[in-house]
Amino acid sequence: MHTPAPLAVRFSLRLLAASIAAAAVGSQPVLAQHADVQQQLVQFNIGAGPLGAALNQFAQDAGIFLGGSGSLTEAKQTAGLRGRYPVEQGLAILLAGTGLEAQRTGPDRYALRQALGAETLAPVTVTGGLAAAAATDAFIVDMSASASKTDTALHETPRSISVVTRAQLDARGALSMPEAVQYTAGVTTGGAGFDPRFDQISIRGFSVNTKGDYLDGLRQTPGIYATPRTEPYLLERVDIVKGPMSVLYGQGTPGGLVNRVSKQALDAPLREVMVTGATHDRKQLAFDVADQLNEAGTARFRLTGLTRRGEHDRMIADDRDVLAPVFDFRLGEKTTLTLRGQYIKDETDAGVGTYVDNGRPTSLRISDPDYDRQRQEEYQLGYELTHRYNEALTFSQRLRYADLDMDVRYLDNAGLRPGTRVLDRSAWSVGSKVESLVVDNHALLRFDTRDVAHKVLAGVDYQWVDWNNRIGYQATGVPPLDLDRPQYGNVSLGTPPYDLVSVKQRDEQYGFYLSEQASVGKWRLNLGGRYDIARQRNQNILTGAAPTRKQDEAFTWQAGALYLSDSGFAPYVSYATSFVPNTSLNATGKPLDPTRGSQIEAGVKFQPQGQRSQVTLAVYQIEEKDAVRTVPGTPYSELAGVLRSRGVELEMLAALDSGLDLIAYYSYNRSQVTHSNDPAEIGKTPSRLPRHTAGAWLDYRLPQGPLAGLGFGAGARYVGSSYGDTLNTLHNDASTLFDLALSYDPSQRHPSLKGWLATLNVQNVADKEVPVCNGGYCYLGIGRQIVGSLRYRW
Repeated sequence: MHTPAPLAVRFSLRLLAASIAAAAVGSQPVLAQHADVQQQLVQFNIGAGPLGAALNQFAQDAGIFLGGSGSLTEAKQTAGLRGRYPVEQGLAILLAGTGLEAQRTGPDRYALRQALGAETLAPVTVTGGLAAAAATDAFIVDMSASASKTDTALHETPRSISVVTRAQLDARGALSMPEAVQYTAGVTTGGAGFDPRFDQISIRGFSVNTKGDYLDGLRQTPGIYATPRTEPYLLERVDIVKGPMSVLYGQGTPGGLVNRVSKQALDAPLREVMVTGATHDRKQLAFDVADQLNEAGTARFRLTGLTRRGEHDRMIADDRDVLAPVFDFRLGEKTTLTLRGQYIKDETDAGVGTYVDNGRPTSLRISDPDYDRQRQEEYQLGYELTHRYNEALTFSQRLRYADLDMDVRYLDNAGLRPGTRVLDRSAWSVGSKVESLVVDNHALLRFDTRDVAHKVLAGVDYQWVDWNNRIGYQATGVPPLDLDRPQYGNVSLGTPPYDLVSVKQRDEQYGFYLSEQASVGKWRLNLGGRYDIARQRNQNILTGAAPTRKQDEAFTWQAGALYLSDSGFAPYVSYATSFVPNTSLNATGKPLDPTRGSQIEAGVKFQPQGQRSQVTLAVYQIEEKDAVRTVPGTPYSELAGVLRSRGVELEMLAALDSGLDLIAYYSYNRSQVTHSNDPAEIGKTPSRLPRHTAGAWLDYRLPQGPLAGLGFGAGARYVGSSYGDTLNTLHNDASTLFDLALSYDPSQRHPSLKGWLATLNVQNVADKEVPVCNGGYCYLGIGRQIVGSLRYRW
């Protein structure tokens, strides 16, 4: 329980809800109060990190003398300071959670000391690549490590980044990754309708399902079919970085990446149980427990899990079991070790497609729900080790091993019998096993040269993935489907043997990168480069042919500049490149060259002084060269040409004192094939790339009165029209979907009920099953989903 904070801290407590961890300490630091407190506002832009370095920067920015640091700041961290504050208020914020206070000793002179009456506190540690001060109940956060691998203010990063916080996920009742990110500028979901097998997410017109899937800064590596799954309940937040990120992460699409950030161990105890019920008899029980492992507070743990049973629309299974432990150890004053594990067992359906009648998808399943299955079992084990040699130099290593097994069978369309409405079907099976190891080592050096503050990041990473993919096919003995009188549950067929495809492949990547972030007055400059070696070994088990080998090498880079104005505006410009190795073979049997991309982006960020709000306006142009496509009628592929994507994005987030939280966005994207081996494609727009998308989410909680504790949420998502094939002969209509939310916290009126929270979310209120065509194939979206939850936290 917190002791009362002095006036300066209480005055800014609500403003700092997203930047000071309430669970970090048991008492607030005290700042000596004087009648002659300086009232002049000073602009501060100090990131999270070692307290000593932060205080040095504070003293320089404020024009004061600050003494007495020395051993007092050793092994202590700060959550940073952003915005305009009086000197003494800024010091109080910067020292929050450290057990220190600043005493004024004369005009513009201060000295550090232990806070009067405060116990000796353990250092506040920044873990998991996130500022530890990011409160989980905040709609808006200030920091992200996903774009630079260092905790950097979003307002000071010269590129567009969106952060979906835990509070946003809870308010919207997100149960999947596409639901988690669908209120984000530049992001589209559901390119193949409703398909729970994969996280269908695209950024700026480029799919990031496989090459842009990251968890805690490390890539979740898929096989050719099997793809790692992510449970949103395990996440603290989701970072969406837009544009190429190969300079720090290696191979990736030019659209960007989605970094899923896991829940962290906590200093304060947490016990949470939540029961959820949803449409189609879905039931879920979830829990989240955190505590200290010893009295000294040097060992902590968190255990999160859930079990879910039920179905989606169209009798598609939705069963899941999840368990995710995390252990955090402070190994002395300068070293921390975080151990993470994750186990996910899923069962859904593989043949989720519906029958397409005269170009329009119906709600009729082609596969048999009783026969159909996609079972997936995955576990991940890893750690993060951080050692701070001194206030200037920090070394970090992250490692994760993953093992994924998939078992799939389903029925597919084999054509209508002539002159009838009877559909013949074939049976398919897929067996896939994926093992992967990812390790990232980097050293961060902070130093000053005259008026320039430097952050230099040097790193080496390595990853390998082994995947074994087998496919079976059976054309006889499969019961047909009468489209006018469909009957399910009459398939006694076994799983087809894997006699069509059996392939083993190993991919390896070695990466060496160097990045510099420089602060020169109000300028923030960014420059980085990376060299990658990507190796592939592919073997056809069925033919017994000698394995094929390939090695690609690539250099990628980025540069950016941003200017921080006193008014809160921050204009910026950046350039970045990307590459993706290709495994497909050309007509001569040789692997294709890598696909490469580049982006130039310019924009302006706005952060009103003294307010919890962020606005980003960005314009960009992306070019992707040598994308791969299949040559019709052959088993080979070719490099297709050049795709250009130009766009404008506007995104605004605001957390107002009135209890109103707001998310609003608009995106314009004009994608066009500028070069192609097929002249008919030149000038055409790739399929399922809407030119306009927009949306808004409003969340309001009544702070007082007889209905205090009652919360309301409402959102609208607009997706403009698009083309459904590469030659632009098919057309997808525009659609608008509405979402609603209702919550009630009874403790606002009845303190004895503290910890209880009831929520009700309705997605797609009007129950529109939106049809969508992509690449010439047509699919159906998901209808209305009603989710109710009751949570108890103590």
